[in-house]
Amino acid sequence: MKFKALTLSVLLCAVVSARAESGMLKCTDEADGQVSNKTKLLKTYTREYWQIATSEVKSLPKPLLKTGFVAGDFHFNNAGIYYDFARNRAEFQITDFDDAGKNYLIADFFKFLTYVQKLDKSVDQRQLFDAYIDGLQNKEAAPPSEIESLLYGSQLDFSKDSRKYIENQREEITAFDKATIKKDIQNIIEKLKKLKVISRLKDLDYMVQINDSGSSMNALRVQFIGTDENAVTGVIEFKQMKCSATGRPDQQNVTENFDSAKKFVLSFSPANIVKNQFTYKLDDSHYFLVREKKKNFIKKIDLESLPSARMTAVASFYANYLGRMHSPSADTFYTEMVKNNSAELIQKAKDIAKKFKDEVKN
Repeated sequence: MKFKALTLSVLLCAVVSARAESGMLKCTDEADGQVSNKTKLLKTYTREYWQIATSEVKSLPKPLLKTGFVAGDFHFNNAGIYYDFARNRAEFQITDFDDAGKNYLIADFFKFLTYVQKLDKSVDQRQLFDAYIDGLQNKEAAPPSEIESLLYGSQLDFSKDSRKYIENQREEITAFDKATIKKDIQNIIEKLKKLKVISRLKDLDYMVQINDSGSSMNALRVQFIGTDENAVTGVIEFKQMKCSATGRPDQQNVTENFDSAKKFVLSFSPANIVKNQFTYKLDDSHYFLVREKKKNFIKKIDLESLPSARMTAVASFYANYLGRMHSPSADTFYTEMVKNNSAELIQKAKDIAKKFKDEVKN
């Protein structure tokens, strides 16, 4: 039995054709709120981290100052496992590009190292270096058992879980109290409802979320659920876009940022779900990433709470994946410098992490 997805390849064409000319978005500091969890601090204040990191890494030897595509905020929950029903297979892939861009490769790796250390200080960082270096040399690591068990599940199980996911989304959206929506946000919703991608859906309902942590803290998310002409029910999300932490600090063209990240990721992973994601400009202040919400099967496992031995295995797999993403931009000089200076680079990552901690606490 095949699980049918909402026909977004057709529906989202309406969004693209209706999109206005892209423009520049002014970058503002909006990450206000009470964030105490040490890993959430790193995930939330991504701009502050990159401001410190880009300044600090400039003191490193020139071969380490390679720039290229960076994920910007690479961690366990910003990658996932999604099932491609057309190809009848699951795939591990990076899924969050909020802070992607062109910047120092080593700073991208430093941030991941710091994230893992915040989760578990006993993880051997040298193993992560080894995995990262293998990735730079395009040596793909075998998935750890936690991820392997998900990658090779049956299509029937994926179908059942996907269907249950949509059912749960319907329940959550139906239960949402629309009386809590502020007038300015309701006005945005009414405009979005007029788009062909939304207006053609039957049994339409919606909900609003405002992120309370993460790099998209305070960003608006509007989720619509509906049924298309093929009687398939799905969720379409409009996620408000912000400036990337790895880009210019004053203003950025967020649509070009995403289009560039999308082009790179599809060259690296052609089946990535980013293929059917698009940007939409509502007005000069509101840009949205438009995508069909699908179940991320990796969330069946709480990777951030794994015991140390398993944490090391999973983190090494992620480090290898990051290295393979960096490989098109790296060269042999960069790879050799990373390989031969792991102790110094581990200390540099710690120094940046301490400066970051002091900065955000103040």
